[in-house]
Amino acid sequence: IPNLTQTTQLCILKMDNIDLLAYRHILILCPNLYLFQFTMLNQHEELHYIEPHLNLKKIIIKFQSLIKSISDCAMSHYLSCVPNLEQFIVHEINFDVNIKEYLDYNWFASLIDKQLPLLRQFKYYLHAYGIKQNNDNIINRIEANFKQIHNKKYQSRLILKLLHSFPSD
Repeated sequence: IPNLTQTTQLCILKMDNIDLLAYRHILILCPNLYLFQFTMLNQHEELHYIEPHLNLKKIIIKFQSLIKSISDCAMSHYLSCVPNLEQFIVHEINFDVNIKEYLDYNWFASLIDKQLPLLRQFKYYLHAYGIKQNNDNIINRIEANFKQIHNKKYQSRLILKLLHSFPSD
């Protein structure tokens, strides 16, 4: 990113491993960015203000969660500056998870309500490895909770990819 200069030509950008500071720089340097896909680093830095980026319509954020899901506060920094976002896609990769932890999860619903008034589509992919138990009743309750929380305000979908073993290299 240090050598990136402002470009109005760039509309789609896909990157790995960026922090909040890099995210801010990319939004400033790419004013016509329409789609941005990246892997968020689990850093807890805080920026007080990111200039609104009004052209970004679709964002795909991947993050790895080793213990528990990322907080609304951390995700808020990434979404607070994209008020015209229409599609929000999350890929959470979680290892050695207790699936019951997701029974009371809010799936960023309150954050979406506050910061994304134009959202039309929300997809949440939960890639969970090392599932300790795979109780269909718990999974059904998680899916019902997701549907209830997002309550047809926009098209929403939860995709669960649950595995008892870890991926091999």
